[in-house]
Amino acid sequence: MQYIITFMLLTLAAFGEFSYPTETSFELNNSSVPNELTSNEEAVLNAMMGLETQQILEKESSKVSKHISDSEEMLPTLEEHVQNVTQQITESPIPYIPNIHYIKFDNAKKEAIKEHKYVMIKVEATGCRPCETLNNLLATNDHIKSMVNQHIKAVKVNTDQENLPMGLQNMGTPTVFLIKPDEDRVVMKLEGNEAIEDLEDSLKSFVDEGYTQGLALR
Repeated sequence: MQYIITFMLLTLAAFGEFSYPTETSFELNNSSVPNELTSNEEAVLNAMMGLETQQILEKESSKVSKHISDSEEMLPTLEEHVQNVTQQITESPIPYIPNIHYIKFDNAKKEAIKEHKYVMIKVEATGCRPCETLNNLLATNDHIKSMVNQHIKAVKVNTDQENLPMGLQNMGTPTVFLIKPDEDRVVMKLEGNEAIEDLEDSLKSFVDEGYTQGLALR
């Protein structure tokens, strides 16, 4: 502000409107600036301040206009991107894998023979923590769910409430049996941690190779 006033005073002095101090040494401070300005001095000051304000406003307005222009140029590209993503989602929806459906053993055996599928028996017990881990695996692993839904009829048996079918025996829980129903033959048995860690690969070995009409020739 002091520099603006100094420039204004020099301008006024040049037009004879103001007598600039004649001292050889002059410092601009509160005591060296007149307490009151003449009407001409005030008019010049207001004009200079108004011009500076106008220049600042014009500069900021130009920046805002540029930002708006850039945003308008980007809008069609953004809309096109949203449309492309929406189209991809519509054309390639994430497949829904139904949860495994458990039925009674007698029904599972009949349906499996008719549809050329295996029967899987999941053996569990109340309060069995590893059984809960296995249940979570069967509920969340899409590959396992897909294999079971396509090639296997699932049965679950709680040993605290019922006996195992076919005279099957298990040493503990969880245990998973895979049975070829037309022969009443156990082709896979996984117990304990094996039922959790090896289930996916073991089922895959039966449903991926040697398959005729949905039933592995083993």
